[in-house]
Amino acid sequence: MKNNLETLANSATIIIIGLFLSKVLNYIFRIIVARNPTIGTEGYGTLSIALAFFGIISLFNLFGLNQGIMRYIPFYQNNQDKINDTISTSLIITSILSIATATTLFIFSNYISLTIFNDPNLTNLLKLIAIAIPLETTKLLFLAILKAYKKAKYEAYIKNIFEHITKIILTLVFIYMGYQVFGIGLAILFTILLSLIVTIIPTKQYLKRFIPKNIDKKIIQHSWPLLISTMVILILSWTDTFMLGGILKDSSLVGIYNAAIPTAQVMNIIPIAVFVILVPILTDLFVKNDKKESTQLLKTITKWILISESYFLLLFIFFGKQTLSLLFGAEYVSGYLSLTIIASGLFIYFTFRSYEYILQSIGKTRLIFYISILVAALNISLNYILIPKMGITGAAIATGSTYALYSLLLLLIGYKITKIFPFNIDFLKIPILATLTFATTYLIIPNPTGNITTLILIFSTLIIYLISLLITRCFIKEDFIIINIIKKKIR
Repeated sequence: MKNNLETLANSATIIIIGLFLSKVLNYIFRIIVARNPTIGTEGYGTLSIALAFFGIISLFNLFGLNQGIMRYIPFYQNNQDKINDTISTSLIITSILSIATATTLFIFSNYISLTIFNDPNLTNLLKLIAIAIPLETTKLLFLAILKAYKKAKYEAYIKNIFEHITKIILTLVFIYMGYQVFGIGLAILFTILLSLIVTIIPTKQYLKRFIPKNIDKKIIQHSWPLLISTMVILILSWTDTFMLGGILKDSSLVGIYNAAIPTAQVMNIIPIAVFVILVPILTDLFVKNDKKESTQLLKTITKWILISESYFLLLFIFFGKQTLSLLFGAEYVSGYLSLTIIASGLFIYFTFRSYEYILQSIGKTRLIFYISILVAALNISLNYILIPKMGITGAAIATGSTYALYSLLLLLIGYKITKIFPFNIDFLKIPILATLTFATTYLIIPNPTGNITTLILIFSTLIIYLISLLITRCFIKEDFIIINIIKKKIR
């Protein structure tokens, strides 16, 4: 158990630091764009729609093979020939899909911009995004290869730090040159190109051949259902943006909504950090049929996720308006209700999402596929029904509720199959302590004014919350193993 916790903590610490810096840098990028008077909420909304296309198509092109690689490279660890076939099969499939989808988007960019979104400024932005898509897909596949070899630190260094710093610098340069929204598209394209070049350096040692001796059918059968589950996550992330732009045809509202979305997504820092390294470890434990250690490992992970999610959820509920104003400006505060609704859905989603990785580790990807289809259909339907009636609040309800439903269905099915339940009754203390911390703070300072006051409030509540967790003995021996490793990493 200690060895697996150390592996998890070592990798997760680097990823947490990388994700934290990524969030900070991404906020700086968004703040530069959103607060720029020549771009405004409308230009920010246009960019959000373009980024939605970029995110969905790039991950669709991966065909779930990035997740398949993370399972089958450890699975074939004693058979290098099989590993080479797995990697080269994945490269061929993703390359074909990338070229096809990028070409289609480039050709139809004008039709999409004018007919669907009624936004002529979107056309050239989509063309730049189309050129960047094959580069992004290849980069993401290479990072998955590195993670399969338990070298997740490269994702932190390249994707979360280098990429964001480069994008900020280039964005400032192109905006200064007067290119406005188009300049941001150029910044994204050149950033992805440079990021791919840097990613190739540590990955090339694992690229033994580009044409497989034998097509790895197992990874295809394993991965295509995961494509659907990945697409569900993307649908949950971006359908609201697409449908707000397509139904309301108001890029300004899209911009306000897309201030709430990334703010809520700060909740994914801890979960993503542990999940990216979890699948190889769980696969190894399930191959050894070590259910006891699997359960204990999952309990430790679930507790740390619950600690993180409880803090952010209560922060957004009590001081969400101040947080949005701090980050994006007063004109984005109207996204407060959307922020709290989405954060509530993400709280349930991340708390129970470990069951998705449990099912992946035991090869039950088709079950994930069926759940994903159901949730995707529901999300689209709810957005279609609620957006015309309730605007951005309707989009938030559709997205938040389907996030929650997805994880709850995984919980029910995952527990039925594995009988693993990574929760203790003591875990209930965590959200209770978070609620008491923020409720008390709210009674003392119900309406903090000014960005400095808001920053002080955020950090002081975090310190009080962590102290209360220590006093009430929420941490046990396994937790202190992780804490000590984190201390060493920081030093």
